[in-house]
This record gives sequence, C-alpha cells and structure tokens, in this order.
Amino acid sequence: MLLSQSLKDLFYPPLCLSCKQWLIKGESDLCFACLSQLPETRYPIDIQNPVAQILWGRIPLKYACSFLMFNALNKTHDILHNIKYKGNKELAKFLGQHFATIYLKQLKLLEIDEIVPIPLHPRKKRMRGFNQAEYFAQGMAEALQCICNTKRLKRTKFTATQTKKSRAERWENVREIFTCSAPELTSKNILLVDDVITTGATIESAAKALLLKNPKSIGVITLAFAND
Repeated sequence: MLLSQSLKDLFYPPLCLSCKQWLIKGESDLCFACLSQLPETRYPIDIQNPVAQILWGRIPLKYACSFLMFNALNKTHDILHNIKYKGNKELAKFLGQHFATIYLKQLKLLEIDEIVPIPLHPRKKRMRGFNQAEYFAQGMAEALQCICNTKRLKRTKFTATQTKKSRAERWENVREIFTCSAPELTSKNILLVDDVITTGATIESAAKALLLKNPKSIGVITLAFAND
C-alpha cells in the first residue's frame, strides 16, 4: 500500500487545492504558501465580534464567527471562486477541517449537537453540482466528530443571486424561503453554517425557520465575511 502510494505520488504528485502547485513533503491539501496567505479574521467565537454584530437584534444567537476576511483583491476571493465556479468542493471541506482544528477548544465548549449547512434550492444545486456550504460544514463535522445534518433545512424558493442587491433587496429576496423538517429541537445546540456572510439576510431567514422548532441554542459560522 505504501509502495503503491509512493509510486502514485512520484508520477502524479499531489497538488495544492488552491494554487495547483505540487505539494512538498510536510504539506497536505494546501501548500504552506497558500496557508500563510489565508486572511483569517482571528475573531473569537462569541457574540461581540463584527460578524455577530451584523445579526444583533435580528435573531437570538449564542455566538457567530467567520474564518476568513473577504474582499475582491485578497486570497479569499480566489479560494471562493475556485470552490464555487471550478467545483473544488474538496477545498471547501479542507477549510472546514482546518478552521475546526484551529478553534477546536472553543468549539468543543459549545457542545454542538448538529451542524446545519444552509441549503441551495434543488434547481441551483443541480446546476452547480454541489453546495459549497455543505462541504465546509462536513469538514467541520469530521474534525468535531458531530452530525452534519443536510436534511434539516429546505430551501423552498429559487432566488436570484444576492451579489448586486441592496440590503433591503437582499432581505426581500430571501424572506421566508426556508422550512425546517423537525418536530422540535428543544434539546439541540445548532450550528448554522454558510459560505459567506455579507448583510446576514440569508442567515437570518434560515435561523428564523430553525427558531420555529425551539432549539436550545443557535450559533453561526461562515467560511468568509464580506464586510461591505
């Protein structure tokens, strides 16, 4: 097995999931250069950081956080483009594992029962082939050894992209588009996960669907934070 893997690596060396350069000894999934360029927010997982402040007064949260800072010029832009438009779902999963490993002690203290990724509409998922938020959530779930429940939320309306919409238009675009398939969640600490948070409209709408089932708590973590 080790010999066959060594021969495979010799003729087909593993590539960095981001820049596609050959990985060297000691590197795994992302090369050291790409890892060093990740623009991490370094926010604590709590209710006081800038991500949580977006949602103050809108939904009752136990905590919120984002892993990476996003803008059109930094490494996160390239990473999200690579995931979303080039189908690099393994990169999304790796970043979920990487984030959860870095924040492992904080996350373990939160006693998360289920990680719930925000779903795509079935039509959009067929068009894209996968849900990037789901893979980020799966990576986190593997690192934390907890459930990633992809059936908990359902997106009932096909909506246009949020990218060029105003804050008011973003909220109207996603208002009441989620349903939650659970009789009750009273004993569950739920972690809601998405790829990017900008105005918080999608997160708010999804959280409100979960809140109808009376969860013990809801927290939010996203791969990236677009502070526009």
